[in-house]
Amino acid sequence: TTTLPTVEAVRAALTGHMAGMFAASAQLCDAMVGDDRIHSALGSRVGALFGLPTLYEGADAEVVEAWRVAWETGATPEVQADAARWCHLMGFALVEILWDTEAPRWQPYLKVWHPQFARWDVMTRTYRVATLDGEVECTPGGGRWLVLAPYGARSFMFGAVRALALPWLLRNFAYRDWARYSERHGMPMIKAFVPEMAASDDKDAFVSALRTMGSEAVVRLPENLDGSKFDVTLLEATANTWQGFLSLISKCDTAITLTLQWQNLTTEVKEGSQAAARIHADVKQTAVEFDDRTLSQAIGSQVARVWVEWNFGSGRAVPVTRHDTSVTEDHEAAARVLESLSRSVASLSNSGVQVDAPALALAYGVRLPILAAATEKPPVFGYHLQAGVLTRDEVRARLGEPPVGGPDGAEFIGGDVLDAEPVAP
Repeated sequence: TTTLPTVEAVRAALTGHMAGMFAASAQLCDAMVGDDRIHSALGSRVGALFGLPTLYEGADAEVVEAWRVAWETGATPEVQADAARWCHLMGFALVEILWDTEAPRWQPYLKVWHPQFARWDVMTRTYRVATLDGEVECTPGGGRWLVLAPYGARSFMFGAVRALALPWLLRNFAYRDWARYSERHGMPMIKAFVPEMAASDDKDAFVSALRTMGSEAVVRLPENLDGSKFDVTLLEATANTWQGFLSLISKCDTAITLTLQWQNLTTEVKEGSQAAARIHADVKQTAVEFDDRTLSQAIGSQVARVWVEWNFGSGRAVPVTRHDTSVTEDHEAAARVLESLSRSVASLSNSGVQVDAPALALAYGVRLPILAAATEKPPVFGYHLQAGVLTRDEVRARLGEPPVGGPDGAEFIGGDVLDAEPVAP
């Protein structure tokens, strides 16, 4: 059904969620993902992680390659995304591990359980699911269940459903009321004026004609001999009360985005905001790294470890499954910085200001070339070596020594070889 729940029903679902009963809150999540704002914000959070390359490492080549094939076979992208969505919305996800023991190596297949069949057992501090054969305890690490709980044992308390429910409900109420407002005020009421002494049949015919005129733009207005006449005017609303709906929707949009993405760059930060954009990008990067680390740890301890023991025996290293969350360098931005830097250096030099070009280049990671044609070789400073901007052969050339050649000669000189005093060439 598309009927929105009442505020009381939403509060009851959240109360049950906090008590460890997830049937109502899970169904509430099913309703919420139909909202365009929640759908896009949640998709952005999930896609930000699973759109990155997957890396397999931490064990010998044989185990890593076998694990890569096993994981990509049993944990398809749609299964992992489904588990991640529930993990964000409910604060946890329960994934059953089904094993194919007939394969040359035991092959795990993941099956995500809908949280409406789950509950939190206060006595045992474990999640339990209701199956056709009765209630089953979800024990992580035993080879049957992958329990994703990034916020600890009672991770459900940090489920986004608790923060999203009321903004989602208010947002939909605001849209509904705005639509009703537009319907009423978009079609202004017609005020019909009829002469008091006019015949009843004429009055009824006039009102009936107005009621049924539809989009007809011509209205017949009879006038009596005594000067009395029929007339029509429109009664329109002039107050901008519609802005209240827009403000409420905007506030709810911000709450939804902050809850799911930990930042609201696309909704609020608009002007003079390069620094703000950098901060917001860092926050989103933090969220992606947090998702990757918690997921990687859960996979390693609850699936990969069991898989290695059952297929290769104990004592073998457990492979690590993670995503490449390293930030790609913005070469275009770096080029703009260097261009601005060069103009600033030229302007200062033309103004008579002495600029320590090597030190400035060092601060921005620019390696200065060696001018072989110079008649007098410039001195070698300690910060050249500390920054690793000179190779061994370049230093020897400045000192008048023959080159070493090969990889040793091309090696950059680091830190503590010389102090900060210049060395004569």
